[in-house]
Amino acid sequence: MNKTSIIHNIQSNEQMKMKNLRYEQEIIEFFSLFRENKAISIPLEAFMDFKKALKDCFGSGGVVILSEMGKGHGIYSTKRLLDEHPNRPSLLEVITSYKQKEGWGNMEFRMKPSEAEVIITKSFEAEYHERSKEPVCHFLRGYLEGVISQIVGKEIKVSEIRCKATGNETCVFKIQPP
Repeated sequence: MNKTSIIHNIQSNEQMKMKNLRYEQEIIEFFSLFRENKAISIPLEAFMDFKKALKDCFGSGGVVILSEMGKGHGIYSTKRLLDEHPNRPSLLEVITSYKQKEGWGNMEFRMKPSEAEVIITKSFEAEYHERSKEPVCHFLRGYLEGVISQIVGKEIKVSEIRCKATGNETCVFKIQPP
């Protein structure tokens, strides 16, 4: 192994340690908020029951509520993380890593000049949802709207064009201007 390879390996290891340290700090911050009664954690099953109750009680209005909750969380998360990660494109990588570790699914952002989409495998909303004729990842859709709007600095819309709950292999979200 040459000197350049050794230096590159050391730098890669240090970068990975820093990412893990930041994630550990996020976990510590969450538990601090939890201890101070400023955060809650609910089992996924309870979230799914909550989601079903919203749809049963409010129909399409329940879907809007879920999406707006997700959007608000996406905006809040991104604003908070922008202080530590002012490089907006790399922030997507940070958020993707956090959400994957939190069990939200594996997110892949595909950005092209003419179109953009997010592919999520193992979406927590779709994986635990009964079979559906329509996409079901309303909270995630809103979350992505909040995050991406903050990163690009303007309001965008996200639509779920494929969903695991409808029989597709993955959930696919199309990013578009409003």
